[in-house]
Amino acid sequence: MRENVSKSRREKILPSECREAGLSYRGKFCADVCFQWDNKGAVIRERFNFGHIPIMLKSKLCHLRGASPHKLISLKEEATEMGGYFICSGMERLFRLLIMPKRNYPMAFVRDAFRNRGEGYSNQAVVIRCVREDQSAVTLKLYYLLNGSARLGFTIRGREILLPVGIVLKVRSFEIHS
Repeated sequence: MRENVSKSRREKILPSECREAGLSYRGKFCADVCFQWDNKGAVIRERFNFGHIPIMLKSKLCHLRGASPHKLISLKEEATEMGGYFICSGMERLFRLLIMPKRNYPMAFVRDAFRNRGEGYSNQAVVIRCVREDQSAVTLKLYYLLNGSARLGFTIRGREILLPVGIVLKVRSFEIHS
């Protein structure tokens, strides 16, 4: 693989090459640490290599930063490339959306993993992370079923509870009339 052969800092690996070869667009993650005792003694400098970390497209470390639309096209990118995502194993990824969704903001997802919830589940769901003023949070998932209905999912003590939406709506209407 070209990624392992190149030891030179001058040879650039571009995002388009990473997509084509199924590689990650990444850079070395190193830290220089200095140790000194009693503000008088010898200073010990040590460089630690923490491996590699993905580089966000159009960030300070990206080769595409500041490129004109003509330059982007010559680098096999879109002329209007916005950046803001990573390339891992040749796939474009947005990490924040899957790790920590934006608070109190519903997002629609299409993922094959939703079909694994049970028979009749589709690959579509709406997810919202509800956060109160005291910063406590719960994530609600509304799974769409193949028969046109939906199930509301939430987690209690590590187990996902799935309820038919009709029951949830009836409980809410009973609460209002009581």
